[in-house]
Amino acid sequence: MLRNLKLYFRYSAQNIRGLMEYKNDFIVSTIAGGVWQAVGLVFLFALFHNITSVAGWNMYEVSLLYGCVMFSEGAYTLLFQGSTGFKHRIRNGEFDRYMLRPVNLTTQILGAQINFAGLCTLITACSLMVYAVRRLSLDIHAGMLFLFGINLLLGVCIRVNMELMGQSIAFCLINVSNLQNILYDVQNFAKYPLTIYPKAVRVVLVTVLPHAMISYVPVCLLLGRLALWPYILGVPCSAVFITWLRRLIFNKAITKYESAGN
Repeated sequence: MLRNLKLYFRYSAQNIRGLMEYKNDFIVSTIAGGVWQAVGLVFLFALFHNITSVAGWNMYEVSLLYGCVMFSEGAYTLLFQGSTGFKHRIRNGEFDRYMLRPVNLTTQILGAQINFAGLCTLITACSLMVYAVRRLSLDIHAGMLFLFGINLLLGVCIRVNMELMGQSIAFCLINVSNLQNILYDVQNFAKYPLTIYPKAVRVVLVTVLPHAMISYVPVCLLLGRLALWPYILGVPCSAVFITWLRRLIFNKAITKYESAGN
């Protein structure tokens, strides 16, 4: 485990050096992350300009949901975006190099690329959550703040594993873009209260694609709408389950890989 972490940080250090060689591109991509997220926030504020609540949630409460989703997205983009181009490496035969190295495959995949656009996304997410908490005048004690911070990290874990699951499909299918786009778009459901969706969608969002564990469940706990025990049973267990499911799918899918060698 420690060896994999050290290797990941070495991969990331090399990626940073490479990005800094093109400073203008580095600056533009970093700013672009903030602009992209600003577009979503404009829609949010425009929505609540015409209505007062969504399923009993006001703008600041929904902003907390937005912030949690944006945090996981920003962390993934900044630190683990190597899995995004994974399908192209499989189709081009570049995955051979991964398999020949005496390094954990997941470490190589996640450490293959970082994107500083995620840094602006993280800053925007934290700013939005702080703003929403202040406007709601929530009385948050240290223990609750600690649990919420832990959930943000578990949300990143859930997000990364779901992204890897989607990319693993490339081992078995030639054209996976449409399916991956669907999996990516599902995350937008987590930006709004779970109660507005049909029961079937809610089941999916708390089980197979547990985006609700990234935003809805922890925010409900923060707002006092959920008891502590459903959170403890839900979010950590979802992180463990999705990690296990990702490993299962990845290990099964990798057996379908055909080398591009002679």
